[in-house]
Amino acid sequence: MSEVKAKKPFFKKWWFWVVIIIVVIAIATSGGEEEAGPKKVDTANSAADDSSKTSDEAAQKEEETTPSIFKVGDVVELGDTQITLKSAKFVEPAEYIEAEKGKVLAIEFEVLNNSDDSLYFGSEELSISTTDGVQHESYFGHDDGFMNENISAGKKIMGTIYYDVPEDTKYELVYKPTFTWEDETATFEVVPQ
Repeated sequence: MSEVKAKKPFFKKWWFWVVIIIVVIAIATSGGEEEAGPKKVDTANSAADDSSKTSDEAAQKEEETTPSIFKVGDVVELGDTQITLKSAKFVEPAEYIEAEKGKVLAIEFEVLNNSDDSLYFGSEELSISTTDGVQHESYFGHDDGFMNENISAGKKIMGTIYYDVPEDTKYELVYKPTFTWEDETATFEVVPQ
């Protein structure tokens, strides 16, 4: 006589429970995360004005006012990095290196590292374009032009980066961190003064 071996139902097999456990863990760890992307946390000149507001009011204001394009003076948080464009103005080109496109735009910035590790910040992480969408190169004629820096945990740097640009009423500056797993950018509208 042949013995017929009864098949176990699929829910009694070991591989079924492994799949269920993986799915449950994936669902549990994916919820409750903060929205990714850049967010405006302050403006450079409003820190003193906001001291009387409660943290709830400030958080509500932040949610309402986080734009997709930031302006000079906005403190923008992207991951563990806070970047602020302090000023933007046209300056004279260096004595021996002329501006090929006509103008030299100087952008003064500040970057704060809020992480526990050092952070790389370089001029190649910033790109500028005119209103017609044409991207322009950095201008390296001035001695104080920023190149790159490793920022220690909890520290900040300040610098000026120069661009060789044609004259325009406004520009778009994009910050895209290089050494990160995230594909996030912060876009600034730059109006020279």
